[in-house]
Amino acid sequence: MDKKFYITTTAPYVNADPHIGFALEIIQADCVARFKRLQGFDVAFGFGTDEHGQKIYQKALLAKKDPQKYCDEYAKKI
Repeated sequence: MDKKFYITTTAPYVNADPHIGFALEIIQADCVARFKRLQGFDVAFGFGTDEHGQKIYQKALLAKKDPQKYCDEYAKKI
């Protein structure tokens, strides 16, 4: 395939529960990706979470959890 299309979303922070804003952006990007596939594009859809930063580290400490475990738990929710 020579028609390529790349789409991504902003990386949500994992320091709070997901909210409707996360879902809206992800669903919109997914719709665009599916439409482009129907048009014959080879689509790459990049998605991930932002697991770095002092706020996340502080939230993990407040929750008395290892920062990586804390991030992994929130990433599953998102």
